[in-house]
Amino acid sequence: MNEKIEIDFRKIKIIIGQEKGKPCVWVADGSATPVDVKSFINKMQPTTFDKTRYNKDIRKCLREYEIKMSKCSQEIEQELIKAHKIWEERLQKDREFYQARIDKLEKILIQNNLIKELD
Repeated sequence: MNEKIEIDFRKIKIIIGQEKGKPCVWVADGSATPVDVKSFINKMQPTTFDKTRYNKDIRKCLREYEIKMSKCSQEIEQELIKAHKIWEERLQKDREFYQARIDKLEKILIQNNLIKELD
C-alpha cells in the first residue's frame, strides 16, 4: 500500500518594512492572491463554522505581530490629533485675517498714490 499523499498549499507571505520612517506591512510578491486562497478553501466546501474558525485563526496568527497600545495611549493620540487639527484651523483663520488686512492696506496705499500696484 504505497499511497502517495499530495499536499496542496497556498502561501501568504507578509513583509514588514519601513517607509518614510514608519513601520509598514505588505503582502509579498509570490503570495497567493486572495482569490486563489478563497478558491482553495471553497474547494474544501467548508461549513460556516469552518469559515469562522479560519477567520479566527488568521487573526490569531497576525495578532501576535501587532504592536500593543493601551487604551490610554490611543485616547491620548486621538486628543493630540484633535488639538493639532484645532491649531491648524486657527492658524488658517489667522492667515486669512492677516491676508485680508494686508490686501486692504495695499488698496489704501495704492489709492493714495503712495505705492504702485503690486503683482
